[in-house]
Amino acid sequence: KASHMMRKMQNCEREHWNIIVAHLGNGASVTAVHEGKSVDTTMGFTPLEGVMMGTRSGSIDPAIVSYVCRRNGVTAEEVTRTLNQLSGLKGV
Repeated sequence: KASHMMRKMQNCEREHWNIIVAHLGNGASVTAVHEGKSVDTTMGFTPLEGVMMGTRSGSIDPAIVSYVCRRNGVTAEEVTRTLNQLSGLKGV
């Protein structure tokens, strides 16, 4: 929607519209638009994947979960909660 609004404001034809749209807030994502259509995004299977957000870590090495579990004696659920609710800009 943001890309469509910007294209209309710029009076640009769809086939000439290439842009990167960044949604930055407590949630965040970045989308590449080529010729008016989304071709790639930072979003993945869960909200954890992608760029850092207000409380979410963003993309990390998947092996970090088992490493933190072993090193700190916590469960995978506890690590997942930390990555979803206590990380990101809040954790920084």
